[in-house]
Amino acid sequence: MQKFRVTEMVPGPLVAQIGRISVQWSILELQVEQAIWQLDGLTRKEGRLITAKENLYPRLKRLLKLANEKLKDQQLVEIKTIIKDIKVIAKRRNWAIHGLYGMDQAGKFHSITYRDDPKGIAYQADQPSLRAVRVSISEVRRRLEAAIPAR
Repeated sequence: MQKFRVTEMVPGPLVAQIGRISVQWSILELQVEQAIWQLDGLTRKEGRLITAKENLYPRLKRLLKLANEKLKDQQLVEIKTIIKDIKVIAKRRNWAIHGLYGMDQAGKFHSITYRDDPKGIAYQADQPSLRAVRVSISEVRRRLEAAIPAR
């Protein structure tokens, strides 16, 4: 991996995109919870007792189990696809939110993560790449809402 200078001085436009990713992700996590509650016939209060302490992956597992029990045909296929897409997007979201930000020798910003590789993996961190993460979260949110509309 090339050398990076880690910095806390991330440019404002990148900070804004990181914040938008965070907001979109929080809404997506709530939508996953609501889909679980709806499929399980639970009120918000009842559902929160079950899902509040779970992180995303146990929630997705629970959603898949309920979908397999309660949904059919295209709706089931769509939920399975959405769950797979959320898992892919989660990795991209994590590098954007949890990565160390730094500049390479050419002055380009990257988000660096050591989670999957002890030597580090650098992801390009510019407005278009961060915007793409946010847009993919927004798109999967719309698809989830269409597949299992909130009550």
